[in-house]
Amino acid sequence: MKKYYISILVFTLLSFTACNKNQVFSQTQTTNMTGSELLSQLIKYEKEHTEDFCSKIDLANYFITIGDYSTSDDYLTRAESIINKCPSGKKGKEYKTLLYGMKAHILLYQGNPEEALKYADLAIEQDKKKNIHYNYIKGHIYISQNNNSKALEIFDETYQKVPDQLLAEDERAYMYLLADANRIEEAKTILEKYFENGTYFYGLGIFASSIYEELKDFNKSLLSAFLDYEYNSCFSDFDEQSFFSNLDKIVSTYSSAQDLFSIQQTVQFLKSIYDKSIIIDYESDFFVADYIKYIKKIQNNTFSSFDVDGFLKLENNYSSFPSYYWNAWNGFINVDPTQKSTYTPLLNKIILLGSNRYSTAARSELGKLAGLSEEDCSKILLAEEVDSLLSQYVINNDENLLIPIFELLSLPDNIYEINAVSIIKRYAFNMALRKEMEKKFNDSKGRLTERLSYILL
Repeated sequence: MKKYYISILVFTLLSFTACNKNQVFSQTQTTNMTGSELLSQLIKYEKEHTEDFCSKIDLANYFITIGDYSTSDDYLTRAESIINKCPSGKKGKEYKTLLYGMKAHILLYQGNPEEALKYADLAIEQDKKKNIHYNYIKGHIYISQNNNSKALEIFDETYQKVPDQLLAEDERAYMYLLADANRIEEAKTILEKYFENGTYFYGLGIFASSIYEELKDFNKSLLSAFLDYEYNSCFSDFDEQSFFSNLDKIVSTYSSAQDLFSIQQTVQFLKSIYDKSIIIDYESDFFVADYIKYIKKIQNNTFSSFDVDGFLKLENNYSSFPSYYWNAWNGFINVDPTQKSTYTPLLNKIILLGSNRYSTAARSELGKLAGLSEEDCSKILLAEEVDSLLSQYVINNDENLLIPIFELLSLPDNIYEINAVSIIKRYAFNMALRKEMEKKFNDSKGRLTERLSYILL
């Protein structure tokens, strides 16, 4: 998702002000409605004002940011059909840029690169100087057509002019293009920018390893390869022996290398994560080495209050790793076991990364802190999970999405149930949801009945 798209609904509302003068719309803006209530009112407003161009663009903008490309495309199609209603001047150009830019993005996603190119060019034409960064989209389109040489040409030209507008997903594409062109030093530069700005994905460590290996930086190559082992182990079964075997093969491969001793030291350092009998002093300023050093301290119960800030500084590099947050949780509570409640955001982040090796344990820890039994711990939902389920329900009316919410509402009193009730009441305006809750109310008993009764008031 491009960052030049407005990413939150609140920000989107700012653009309504200059475009819509309708008094009804202004009243909608000034209410105290939040979240789904406001979204529902904006959708209603757009339906009642079929000639309003800007509301369609703003809603398309909202839906593309949450990944609902189909709904976004519907609003873009409606907007394009009344493009003569687009306001004039600077504001109109901004709205047309959004229309064409989003259309290009969606068409690329849908596998229609020819049309995507046309819309990317239309976006650029609205302001050729200001909108030059849309060339990065064109680069992605050429990649989808397997025209990597043209894509690289576009990226090179655009990066030379607006390097500060190279976004994380552009960095990801650009570094691979540079590597394929054997421009390894430049690929390393963009790779290290991506390490700082981008979200980790499986395969990134192996790619980085190959880049550093080409540059004869074998230690960073080995440490980068570890990243993929660490990441993958969070989401699938992990065979330590296979990992050890692969490390030994690397040592064998480079047995005649001048820096063999350094390679052996790095291999032993990596093995020491899983084999506590290996004790080794290792020096490196690479962020992967820093992470491993902290893990070893946590494993050996030598992690102290002096290490907390340093470990937190690594979050930017490991925000996609459930293992990072699980290690942080264990390290921090060992420093001060009385502050468990303070560190619960670490457990929340594990859960919000999706089903993983640590999510069940994280949910269990949260449930126990809330005073629940082990069985009930598995039924708690974070506020973000409740909101996500309800948002999906509003869009597609799948009653199965409500099952985990009703299970949560059946639990003994706890903070997660209280938060859920508050969130559900904000969604209770939705008639389909209301009917489902009334149906469940009539079939339920005990705590669930009491909570649904309160929600339906």
